[in-house]
Amino acid sequence: MNDAPFKDAILTNGYLLIQRTWQPGDRVTLSFPMKARAVIGHPEIEDTNGKVALVRGPLVYCMEEVDNPDYFRDKENHRIHYKTLESAFESDLLGGVVALTTCASNAKNEYLDLTYVPYHRWANRASGKMQVWARSE
Repeated sequence: MNDAPFKDAILTNGYLLIQRTWQPGDRVTLSFPMKARAVIGHPEIEDTNGKVALVRGPLVYCMEEVDNPDYFRDKENHRIHYKTLESAFESDLLGGVVALTTCASNAKNEYLDLTYVPYHRWANRASGKMQVWARSE
């Protein structure tokens, strides 16, 4: 609270209760951990069988051709390695977003680094292909 940790909040019926005397300009900042993870496609759904989508908290991510041109040239022969998933804030990407990075490889064990951006931010740079679900390892 006001840039200082507040430890006296009470969780009641799903609400965080903060009892205090409020002053003009008081500020409450919440921080929720949002770990990036893979969502595995259901094997009985043809379009997602053998594929993964990447999410971080409630956000779905996608790959854009502008960031991953080599992948989109040969995507049918690449598999995403989602267990090496990293996330980092990129201030110069789309006005500032948390991007996800991982890699993909083909049958010749040639690796490509991949960048994923939040799905709601795609198509804001250059025209090109976009993909949410990708073949996985």
